[in-house]
Amino acid sequence: MEEDGVVKSRIASHNRLGIIIFLAVLVLGLVGCGIPSQPGQSGNGAAPVSEGAESREETIRIGLVTTLTGPGAVQGIPLKRGAEVAIKHINEQGGVLGKKLELIIRDDEYDASKAVTAVQELVTRRHIVAIIGPSGSSSALSSVDVLREAKIPVMAIASTSKLSTAELPGMFRIFPRDDYYATPIATYMARHFQKPALAYVDDALGKSQREQMEKYWREHGINPVAIVAFDKSEKDFTGVVQQLRASGADAVYVSGASPMIANIITTAKRLGYRPQFFGAISIAVMDFRQLAREDSNGVMFPYFPYPFDPRLQGNPDLPRIEWNMSEIAKNFYETWKTDYEHRKIEYSGRTIYEIPSHDQFAYDAVRIIAEAINKAGTTDPTTLVKTIEDIGKFSYLGRYEFSPADHEGLAIEDMRLGRIKDGILEFNIEW
Repeated sequence: MEEDGVVKSRIASHNRLGIIIFLAVLVLGLVGCGIPSQPGQSGNGAAPVSEGAESREETIRIGLVTTLTGPGAVQGIPLKRGAEVAIKHINEQGGVLGKKLELIIRDDEYDASKAVTAVQELVTRRHIVAIIGPSGSSSALSSVDVLREAKIPVMAIASTSKLSTAELPGMFRIFPRDDYYATPIATYMARHFQKPALAYVDDALGKSQREQMEKYWREHGINPVAIVAFDKSEKDFTGVVQQLRASGADAVYVSGASPMIANIITTAKRLGYRPQFFGAISIAVMDFRQLAREDSNGVMFPYFPYPFDPRLQGNPDLPRIEWNMSEIAKNFYETWKTDYEHRKIEYSGRTIYEIPSHDQFAYDAVRIIAEAINKAGTTDPTTLVKTIEDIGKFSYLGRYEFSPADHEGLAIEDMRLGRIKDGILEFNIEW
């Protein structure tokens, strides 16, 4: 009996060993097939922000890499909203090629290295057919090698002129380029002020905008009285403002994310320094006015014409507004207003409502991709790039024109200057 017990024990041990080996092989097989290491997390550690449950075979996937946390979130969150509205509209109309579109969003946290990781994951593991972004200039430039190898259409919403089709043949820019910012601002400065200055964040976009401003000033014989750089992690801008004030600058262009611009302007007002401030296109978003409050009054900015009626701002009776917009802009705004809590701020004793700003660029990017897929009848990346070139002109919330020789959708002639006045955006200032 004792010998029989030993045999049974050995058999049980062999069975346990066999089960352990089987489970180990099963786990390795699942990992090899690309199953995420944790629920809701991809194998490279990038947590999905927004994606549907359908499999790749059932949907056509578009990627969006932008900043949802950190200083750049004031632009990234509107981009996310705009893309989501476009996906919703297209899917409600039957999708593309008989399939639904699926938007997969990644937050790069205002970090270029994280943007590269996100782009790699979307291309190699999520099998996107096109991408919007990365939205930051440093992030976009850092991702060029990965995107060039992928050969997919890239709807660029980064401003830096260093991002071009020479480096990235599949890039189509639907956002104003940095020299488009610089020209109207520098021109207005030259006509109305004697001592221009520049304060810029020391990153790819800031350096590129510095180059553009200096180029304009050289060509027009203008000597800026100060050029001051600051780090994107800067919290106290007292030193920056003191340098600007000591220079005697009567007009200052501040390049950076809108929280940085707001911080510099509020610091200047606190120190009693009141030049004419200019900011980047990013200050048109509601968040800038929330941060700078009354100190935002009079700040000027470049912009690409919005399709939304400016009377939306400050009007508490939105449903009864007499719309002065295209049908597509009306439909977009109605969905945007319904799906996202309508934002408002109290400004000098009255209520001001937000109108979409950066939302329109991501909305149009999705629409352009969808139109190209429908026209091409395929999601083959090389075919899609050629199809966008062949279609050429796109008109949704904005108007864009591409050709095989020119992937810049906007022209400098499209740019305008605006001003914040009592919390409201004023448009069409002559420059």
